[in-house]
Amino acid sequence: MKSEDLFFNSSKLLAAQITDLLDFVWPTATAMWNLRWQVNGYIETRGQNVTVEELHQKFGSDTEIIKPNYYRACVELTWEDQQEQFAGFLLTNVFAFYESWVTQTLSILGVRDTKMEKHLQFPSNGPHQGILFAINTINSIESTVLKDTFFSIFSSNKKYCIAELDNLIICYRYFKEIRNSIIHKGGIVNDALESYSRKYEMLTPFDLKAKEKPAYYPMRIGGRVRLNIRGVIGFLDIILKIVTTLDAEMLCSQGAENEFLKRWEIHRNHPTLKKSDYARKVKIAGMIRECSFPRPSKTEAIEKWLAGKSLIILPLS
Repeated sequence: MKSEDLFFNSSKLLAAQITDLLDFVWPTATAMWNLRWQVNGYIETRGQNVTVEELHQKFGSDTEIIKPNYYRACVELTWEDQQEQFAGFLLTNVFAFYESWVTQTLSILGVRDTKMEKHLQFPSNGPHQGILFAINTINSIESTVLKDTFFSIFSSNKKYCIAELDNLIICYRYFKEIRNSIIHKGGIVNDALESYSRKYEMLTPFDLKAKEKPAYYPMRIGGRVRLNIRGVIGFLDIILKIVTTLDAEMLCSQGAENEFLKRWEIHRNHPTLKKSDYARKVKIAGMIRECSFPRPSKTEAIEKWLAGKSLIILPLS
C-alpha cells in the first residue's frame, strides 16, 4: 500500500482489492470462453451422444474433489448467462470491499455513530440524511494542519468528484439494490430497485463525471434482475470515485490525525531538525514521504504541529 494517490490506508487497500479482483476475473472469464469453444468443438466433432462423464475425462483433472459438469457449464448455459454470473461475482465482492472500507475508515476517524455507515451509502435526498450530511458531520471538527497540508493535493485527483457525489451514490444504490434483490428477493425486482433504477436512468455521463455511463437494464417491479458485465466494470470505477472523494474530504477531519500519527510512528527517534529553513523543509518532506504520503506543498504548519507534539525537535534559535 505504497500508493500516494489516497490518504487513508483503508482507501489504498480498497483500490488494491479492486485491482486484484479484476486481475482474477478477466483471466477466468477468458479461460471460460476458451473452454466453451473447446467443449463445443469436441461435441460437434464427436457427436451429440457425448456423456457428461466423457467430457469430464476429456477436459477434467485427475482430482475427484472437483468434478464440474462441462455440458451444463459450456452448452446449456449461454455465454450471456455466464457473463451475468461473472458480473454478480464482481458486484458481491465490491460491495463487501466498500462496506469494509466504510467500517475501517470510520474506526480510524473515531466515529462511533453506527448510523454513519448508512449515511455513507445513500444520497442526500434519500431515506437517510445521506452522504453529504456524513461528510459535514465528520468534518465538524477540522484538522487545520492536515487540511492546509494535504487537501489541495488529494482533491486534485482526477477521480475526486465532490460536485457529482450524490449522483455517484444514486448509481451506487442502483447496483446495491440489484445485489440486494439477488440475495434477498430471489432475483426479482422490488420497489426500492425500481425507484433507484428510474433515478439512475435519468443521469448522464456528465452527471457522473464519466466518459461513459455504466451500462444498465431498466428495472421494473416484478421483473427479473439482469446484469450487464460492462456496466459492473464501469461501476467499479464509480466506487473508486466515491472513495477518492470521501478520502480527500475526510482527511480534513481532526480524526484523520490518527491516521497520520500512526504512520509517523516509523520515526521513533524524534529527529532534531537543522536551522536552515530549506534543510528543515527538505527533511520534513522526506519523512512524510517515508510514511507513504505525498510531498506536501508547504511544510511550515505541519512542522509546528509535529514539534508541538514532541515528534520532532526544532533547533534552538
